[in-house]
Amino acid sequence: MGERWRSLAAAGLLLGVAACANPRAEEAANARTALVGMSREQVLACAGVPARSAVSGEREFFTYESQSVSGYGGPSAGFGLGIGGWGGGRYGTGIGMGVPLGGGDVRRDTCQATFVMERGVVRELNYADPQGNSNLGQCQRIVGPCMDAMLSGGTVPPPPSRTP
Repeated sequence: MGERWRSLAAAGLLLGVAACANPRAEEAANARTALVGMSREQVLACAGVPARSAVSGEREFFTYESQSVSGYGGPSAGFGLGIGGWGGGRYGTGIGMGVPLGGGDVRRDTCQATFVMERGVVRELNYADPQGNSNLGQCQRIVGPCMDAMLSGGTVPPPPSRTP
């Protein structure tokens, strides 16, 4: 019987870990290798104009930024009214008001995705936020359209030609 319980506990633990998986983060992690080999024009077509770009020797850097802000638990007030009785036939009423002492919290998720290109082809894709960390779920907002384009047709269509 003990072996069965251990098996059930292990299965429950695996299910719990799987429930915490973030598909957006997984897609951004996969993009680091899947988008290598994409052309400069394809990156511009699926990710748009970068926030910053730079050139160093034969390398070109396109940096894209994404940020989301969410908040919860801000200040609030409450009001209550009560009627009750006391032994001996005495009744009373009361009113009250409350204001929480704690404030809310604001969460900022940021990502900077930098496509490193050599000779017009992606060689690396790096993620960071301004503090040097990475939030892959937020990074997916940048690379998701490129991954979608690759999955839907195998490649990203080139941008329309601009002939004068």
